[in-house]
Amino acid sequence: MTGFFLQANGLVLPPKLGSSDNQILRGFGMGFSSSTIFSSELDQFIFPGFNVFSSWSNAEMLIELRGRFFFGEIDTYQVEAAGYRPVSYGEPNFYFGGGLGYGGMNLKEFIVFDMNGKLVPGLFYHNGNGMHAFLGIGKRLKQTDYYRIKLDLDYFVSLYNVRKVRMPTGIRLSCSISLYAPE
Repeated sequence: MTGFFLQANGLVLPPKLGSSDNQILRGFGMGFSSSTIFSSELDQFIFPGFNVFSSWSNAEMLIELRGRFFFGEIDTYQVEAAGYRPVSYGEPNFYFGGGLGYGGMNLKEFIVFDMNGKLVPGLFYHNGNGMHAFLGIGKRLKQTDYYRIKLDLDYFVSLYNVRKVRMPTGIRLSCSISLYAPE
């Protein structure tokens, strides 16, 4: 996938994602995330969290192995593999892709029992885990040969149930920084 830009002096290749000689960049990083699950059964709407990842990129692709963790009424963990392709090479630089992962959720349920006229609170956990799939778009905010700052927005569908939450589906927003070491 190669694009060209027309300048006054003719056709030139646009700036690439990787370094100037298109070598593969290996990196690792972390960022802040938030997730929203589309369910009327939940009281909390936004779940804050973080992500850690390892990535490989060049001008034509971005591949990540990552873990995501969210906390709140539902505690969530997700381990996934993602692949992205650039949609545009110039500024602004957008990319599109998706992936598969494995994850789980722990739904916290607060219940008050009446035990012989005395109210007793209880906290119960309902667990579920399994595969999930996602599609996403992203934007590179800043990149050099040594670091990248990016913004991602993913739509995900989980293929498991957690009590009242059937096939948890939602969106995730992440802002991450990754450090690279050219090969």
